[in-house]
Order: sequence, then structure tokens, then C-alpha cells
Amino acid sequence: MSRLPKRLSRITGVCAVVILVIAGLSWTSLQSAGSGAAAGARHGSTGGGAGADSGTSAAADGGSAGGSARSSGADGGGQVTGQVNGHKPTAGDKTAPRGTQPASGTQSGGTQSGGTQSTSGPVPVVAVPPGLWQVFPADLQTTVSNFTTDQGAAGVTVGIATPQGRFLSLNGFSDVESATELRATDVSAYRSITKSFVGTVILQLAAEGKLRLDDPVSDYVASVPSGDTISVRMALEMRTGLTEYSDTQEFSDQMNSWDGYVWTDADLLADSFAQPLDFDPGTDFGYSNTNTVLLGAIIHRVTGQSWDQEVTSRLLEPLHLTSIVYPPDAALGRVLEPPEKSSQDGTDAVRSPSDTLYSAAGGLFGDIGDLLSWGTALGSGTLLPADLQAARMTAVSDPENGDFTPAYDGYGLALGELNGWWGHTGVGLGYESLVMYDPVSKTTVAVLIDTALADPDAAAALFRELVPQLGTL
Repeated sequence: MSRLPKRLSRITGVCAVVILVIAGLSWTSLQSAGSGAAAGARHGSTGGGAGADSGTSAAADGGSAGGSARSSGADGGGQVTGQVNGHKPTAGDKTAPRGTQPASGTQSGGTQSGGTQSTSGPVPVVAVPPGLWQVFPADLQTTVSNFTTDQGAAGVTVGIATPQGRFLSLNGFSDVESATELRATDVSAYRSITKSFVGTVILQLAAEGKLRLDDPVSDYVASVPSGDTISVRMALEMRTGLTEYSDTQEFSDQMNSWDGYVWTDADLLADSFAQPLDFDPGTDFGYSNTNTVLLGAIIHRVTGQSWDQEVTSRLLEPLHLTSIVYPPDAALGRVLEPPEKSSQDGTDAVRSPSDTLYSAAGGLFGDIGDLLSWGTALGSGTLLPADLQAARMTAVSDPENGDFTPAYDGYGLALGELNGWWGHTGVGLGYESLVMYDPVSKTTVAVLIDTALADPDAAAALFRELVPQLGTL
């Protein structure tokens, strides 16, 4: 497959646009799907996965996350429009400023017409459950309500944790078709926020002397292009030059036959490793899900456990984050918000292939309360030695200098910075998300949106609107 410079290949072709989202995140990747079949999400991760599949490519020494042969949401054939790599501009928003988007219609109600949930009037504000949560002040609630309506979102959940308590705003629906209102315990996709969990495990392994950040990745994973030059640190910083696997023809071909297809980490890495580097390692910033899937493979090689098993034992269990799972069908007893995408007339259901296409780059699902708890632990540094936390929060890259990157002001070690706050964003296949922590005020903001909006930076835009108003809490 011939490739154009700097990923221009993703906007060539005349068939289906593939919008790929992977945890950061993620950003929206445009790709032609040769035969006109599907587009999908790529942020997946599995919570309880197996190790390496035998007989798979030597590209990944470690196994697929949650390596069981599960398929989530694949209901056969047809065209899927989604977001797999998160923050990559679609043809319709190339001229829009980062983190902004004009209103895309009004969302409410739950009637269906031709596959679209038609809406009218403002989105309902759902009553906050008493006890654990406090209600948003009026000015903050107005900001969230206006955002939900203007963006055409099916449902928006915002949580804020301060030293004084926790505040919650529930807006709209977890399921538009059945008009089921959001609940605080609903499980939604974290997408590229998953990268911050995986990066934390890598840094813990470094603190334990089980790997070094400046080790070449070839020490752990075979067949990586320039693997003797690319370091573990570069993968955390998104500075490897490894191409995004969802930009490849091989991945597109797999998506075209996505019904029941289960990806392994070896599959995803092999798709990327077969392509030339986008730039020389260490010389530029290039947000790519491939970097974090590679880190997941390194975790498997070092520990003998899949990345999601290490996330569970090292992070989720000690912090009692019981809602966070991979894959989402492990969310027993909880409502999983189905993915939607905004349209001129309301929202459309988004069909999703197996979440294995995300792996360590964006597969985790969970609720708003656990996301707040994670953001606080992540930003405050309680999980790492002080020197590693300080190194993590030193932004060595300006994401605005890179192609197709999320709306960060800076990016460190699997951690992004916005307005002096640190955390991560995510977007893809029907979901957007954000969690950010302010080291000064010790405040955490978390956003879960169960809709693929026209602006892949919408969660960051809402965050920027809310920050100046937090003094009213």
C-alpha cells in the first residue's frame, strides 16, 4: 500500500469514511474503506483478558487484552460510521477552531424515525441521587444544559470533586430509543483515558526496576520498526513515529469484514509495523494508538499478565474502582450506555465492532464516580514516586505541532495538560470523555458523553467553559 506524507492517505479515496477513535483518546481518523464497508472505533481494552494468542504475528510478544473471542455489538455487515482514533478532524470540521463547534441541533425526547431519534425541546436535567452527590449550582448547570442541547448530545454526565465534596450533573438519556434517563451508575466508554491507566502501570514497573524508560522497545517486543532506537519513554510521549494502525489498508480490510472479527494486539501492531515510520523516532509528536498497544505488549512481556489484568490488580482493586471493566459486557448489573452519534435531526445509533480493536489504547468502560476517583489519583500522584510523577507532568511536546491530535496544551508521559490541569481525554465510536485534575485547587472534573459529536474536542470545550465558574462550588 502506497502512503502519502503525514497521513494524508487517510483522506483519499471515494468510498466510506472511517472515523477511528482510540483513547485520547483519542482523535478522529479519516480513512477510505476500500470496498465501502465499515468504519469503527479503536480504543479498546479488556478487563480480564488472556495472554498472547498462539500462532499470531511475532509483532507483539504480549497477548491481546482480554484475549477471549468476544464480539461486542457486531451485528453483521453493513456500513458503520464511528470514530476510532478520536481526535482527527472530519471533512466537515476542518475549518472549525480546536475545541469549538457550532450548535448541531436540539436533543430531547425518544422517538424514532428512519433510524434517527428525533428530538425537540431542551434535554431533561435528571434528578441527582441524594447522599453521595451534591447538585450543581445554577450557573454551572446552565452551562452543561446549553452544551448538551447545542451539541445535540443524547446524554452528558459531568462530575466535579473538590475538597468540599462531589457534585453531579445528569443531562439527557442513557438510551434515547427507550427514553431511559441517565443514572450516576451508568457505564460509559472511557476511550483514550485508558492510556493514562496503561501509562501508570508502565511507570510503576519502572519504579520497581522491572524496566527502564530509556530501554529500547526491541528489548521487549519483536519486529518493531527502528525498535532499537525507539524507547519506552518515546511510546509514553507519543514520539515514536509509529504509524496509526487504523490508518492502514490491512486494518481497513479487517473492518470491511468486521462481523464477529476479534483483534489481537499482535494483529493491531502488525498492521502498523508493516508501514514506514511517520517520522524519525524522538524528533516529533504523533498521537497514535499504536504507541499504547505497544506499551500493553511490553506490560505482558515484563509481568506475564495482560495489560488489563495488571491495571486491575495494580490500580482498580487498590482504589476500589469497581465499575471499571474491559470488555464492557463484564459490567454485570449496570446499565451500559449504547453509543449514539449526533445528526441534524437528532441522534443515530452507532454499531460497534468488537472492543478488541481498542485494546490498551482505549478499551476501558466505567461510571462517572470511578472516573472522578481515577482522575484524582492520577493527577495527585498517589500511585507513583514523586520524581516519576514530576517527570510525567513535564510536557515535552506541544500537540498543536502534530497532526490529528487532541486539544491538549501539552503532553507528558501518557498524560495531557489543559489550562494547567492534568489528565486525559477520549473519543470514539459513539462516546467522548475527559478527566482533568488541578494540582493547585485539588479539584477534579470528569465528563462522559454517550454521543459521537461533530466536534471530537467537545468534552475539552465544555471543560474550558466550566473551569472559570468553579469558584461557585
